[in-house]
Amino acid sequence: MKVGAFDLDMDDGEIRFHASSVSPEGRLEDSVIGRLLSVSLILADRYYPAFMAVLFGNQSPEEALLKLEMEEE
Repeated sequence: MKVGAFDLDMDDGEIRFHASSVSPEGRLEDSVIGRLLSVSLILADRYYPAFMAVLFGNQSPEEALLKLEMEEE
């Protein structure tokens, strides 16, 4: 992921998403914020099946992520 990354605690399933962008001249423009938010939501949607498998499908985070990555190949 070029703009951000998930941080997943494999022990307790806590998940965070970190997004970043280069800000020329130290200014954070509205368009940059919009792109970061869009990327964050797109990736959350992509990994939604894995989140649900952990929450409701009795899968470990490792199992859910591996299954999702195998299906995308």
